Amino acid sequence: MVDFFRINDPFRLIVAFLILIAIRLPFMINGTTETLTEISWFTIGEALAMGKNMYSEVWDNTGPLAAGIYWLVDLIFGKSQLTYQILAILFVMHQAYIFNVNMLRNEVYNQKTYLPAMLYCVFMSLSFDFFTLSPPLIALSFLLSALRIVIRLDNRSLDKEVFNIGFYSGIAALIYIPSILFLGMFLFSLAVFRISSIRKLFISVYGFFFVIAIYLLYAFFNDSLQGFLEMYVYTYFTFPTHEYFSYGDLLQIGIIPAVLLILTILRTLTDFRFVNFQVSCQQILIIWAITATLNLFFTDQLTPYQLILFVPPLSFFVGHYLLLQKKKFFRELSFTIMLVATIGGMYVHYYQFIPKLRKLDYSQYFSKGASVQNKRILVLGEHMDDYQGNTLATRYFHWNISEKHFNKLNNYAIISDIYEELKAHEPEVILDHKNMAPKLFKLIPELGNRYERDKTYPNQYHLIK
Repeated sequence: MVDFFRINDPFRLIVAFLILIAIRLPFMINGTTETLTEISWFTIGEALAMGKNMYSEVWDNTGPLAAGIYWLVDLIFGKSQLTYQILAILFVMHQAYIFNVNMLRNEVYNQKTYLPAMLYCVFMSLSFDFFTLSPPLIALSFLLSALRIVIRLDNRSLDKEVFNIGFYSGIAALIYIPSILFLGMFLFSLAVFRISSIRKLFISVYGFFFVIAIYLLYAFFNDSLQGFLEMYVYTYFTFPTHEYFSYGDLLQIGIIPAVLLILTILRTLTDFRFVNFQVSCQQILIIWAITATLNLFFTDQLTPYQLILFVPPLSFFVGHYLLLQKKKFFRELSFTIMLVATIGGMYVHYYQFIPKLRKLDYSQYFSKGASVQNKRILVLGEHMDDYQGNTLATRYFHWNISEKHFNKLNNYAIISDIYEELKAHEPEVILDHKNMAPKLFKLIPELGNRYERDKTYPNQYHLIK
C-alpha cells in the first residue's frame, strides 16, 4: 500500500479518497447518535434559514461564517446528519489535496509522493466526531491554505502572498475563534524561518484585520455588531470551557496518534538527508502541533473533534517516517499497524466493546432525545437534546448567554424585553429546567394566562390555543 502511493501519479488521490469513504461508510449507513453540538448546528442553520439574524435574533457563540454554512446547508438540504457527513468528506478530500500538492510543489519530501494525502484521509478517521461538519474542520481548510503560503514564502515574495496569510487566518477565525492562535504561529514561523521584513509581517496582520473589518461592517449594517462582539468575542474570553469530555478522555482517544507523532518527529529530526528548506518545513509543522495542543486549553468546547487540528502534522511526519524506511517489509508492516490502530481505535472508542478498557462517558455529549417533537420551543436550561426534532422559537438559544437575561427578572426593562420576545414568537412549548417559568408568569400574568402546565411533565408549559 505504501509503495502504491509513493508513485507520483495524481490518480492515486482517487484511491485515497475511496479509502476515506470506505472507512466512514459503515457509520453513514448505520447512522450515529446525534451529538449535542450537531443539534446546536442544525438548530442554528434552521433558524437562520427561517430569516433570523445571527446574534441579534439567535443568541449563540458559534462563528458567523460557520453559522452561514449551516444556514446554507439547511436551506438546501434541511436538518440532516447524513448531509453533514457527506460535506465533511468533501472538506477532507479538498484538504488532503491541497496538503499533498503543497508538499509536492515545494519538494518538502525527498521524493514526489501522494502518501501524505492517503495518510491525511486515514488520520481523519481517528474519531467518529471527525465525521461531521464541525467548525474546526471547516476552518482547517483555510489554515492549510495559509500554511501553503508560509512554506513557500521568502524575502522575494510579493506583498499579496503575505497579505493572504492573514486573510485566510481571518476567515478561519470567523469560523472558529481559536484559529487566532494559528495566526500567531504563522507570524512566528515567518519571522524565524522565512522573512526578515517587519513590514511584511504587518502586511499579514493587516490581511487578518481586513477580513475582520469587512465582517464588522456587515454586522453593523445588519444590527448585529454588538451581539457579535458580546457573544462571539467576549464570551470566548469569559465563559468557562464546556467540557463534554475530560482531558483524560481526549488523551485516551488521542494517545496512539500522540505517541506516533512524537516518535515520527524524533525519527525525522535525526535523519541528516534533508536540506535546510526541508528542515525548516519540519520545524514549522512542529510549531503547528504545539499550537494545536495549546488550542485544547483555549477552546470553548472540549470535544474529540478538536483533535482534527493534529492531522496535518501527524500526516506530515508519519509520511516522512514511512519514506525513510528502506525495506519494503518494514514500511508495509508499519503502515498496517498504524492503519489497524487508527481505525480499530476509532471503533473501540465508539462502540466500547472491550470490557477491560476504560469506557468513555458519552452521557454529556450524545442526545437523549426530546420529550416533544415538531414544536417551536423555548428551553430554559442547558438541555440541547430538547431541540432534536424541534425548532427554536425565540432568540434565547445558548443558555449561558440567555441566563444573564433571565437572572435579572427584577429589572423592568428586561422583563418587558422578554415579554415582547415571547409575545412576538409565542413558543408552542416552554421547557423549564431551571424552575424560572413560575416566577416569570407571576411577573407577567398575561403571559402566564397563555400557557398551561403539563400534568405528565411538570417542567413543560404548553401554549393554550
